[in-house]
Amino acid sequence: MNEFNVVKETFDIIYGSLPMPIFLFDEKARLVKANQAFLDLSKANAADLQSFFVASFFKVLKTYRFPVPDRYVTELTSLSGEVIPVELNYTKFSGSDDYAKGCIVFLTDLRETHKLKEHINQLAIEKDV
Repeated sequence: MNEFNVVKETFDIIYGSLPMPIFLFDEKARLVKANQAFLDLSKANAADLQSFFVASFFKVLKTYRFPVPDRYVTELTSLSGEVIPVELNYTKFSGSDDYAKGCIVFLTDLRETHKLKEHINQLAIEKDV
C-alpha cells in the first residue's frame, strides 16, 4: 500500500479532531479528505467535499515563498467569498513510479496575525502624529 492510501485511510483518526485546518487531495487536485477545521474555514460541507478541487479555494495562488521548502503564505477563498490569508505547508506523496499520488496540506489562519500587525502600524502612526 502506498503512503497516500495509508494517509487517506487513517486521515480521520489522525487529523480529524485537530484545530489546524488540514486537507488531502489526489493526483487530479481533487479534495478527498478534510478535517472539521478546514470545513469550518472554507465553509465547505463534508458531504460535498469530493466535488471540490484545490482551485475551488485557491483560485489565484498569490504566494510568497519562504526559504523553507513547501511553505507558502497565500489566500484561501471560502465558499462564502471571504478571502482569508493563510500559511500553507504541504507534503507530497509519490508512488514507486515517482509520479505524484496526492498531497496533504496544513493551513494556519493568519487573520489574527494580520490584525495585530495593523494595530501595531496604527499605534506607530498615532505616535508619530
